[in-house]
Amino acid sequence: MIIKLKSLLLLELKYPLATGKKLTSYQGMEGWKGKLVYMSPDQFLHFAAPIPEYQLNKKSLKNIEYRILNQLPMDFLVLHIDMKNKKVVGHEGRHRAIISKKLGIEKVPVLIYTGSEFDRVPKWTPETHAEINQYNFKTQVEK
Repeated sequence: MIIKLKSLLLLELKYPLATGKKLTSYQGMEGWKGKLVYMSPDQFLHFAAPIPEYQLNKKSLKNIEYRILNQLPMDFLVLHIDMKNKKVVGHEGRHRAIISKKLGIEKVPVLIYTGSEFDRVPKWTPETHAEINQYNFKTQVEK
């Protein structure tokens, strides 16, 4: 999506994904088991527990908006999935999803974190990858 900034500058915004040592929160994902996928901010917010108004951090929202507008690298969003029950049990990134949506970013990077359900990621089957790609999970609030 192209947006107009300061009525003169046109900019196509994409989520500025941090990688490697630029990842701040996840220490480069060492030991993590999962798959990085792209989904809309709305899809991510659908799976994560709703954020109560009192937990919205306006300073954080402004900082995230600044970082995206200036294409400064940011960590991916995370959905922690219980693969046995096909249910979201944790998340990280609702503020980033909210701002991405506000700025018209159509796809955000989301780590589908499967924890230790699998011995090693290379042993995943094509069916496992297909299952994750379908996003057929219960939301965090579903029982």
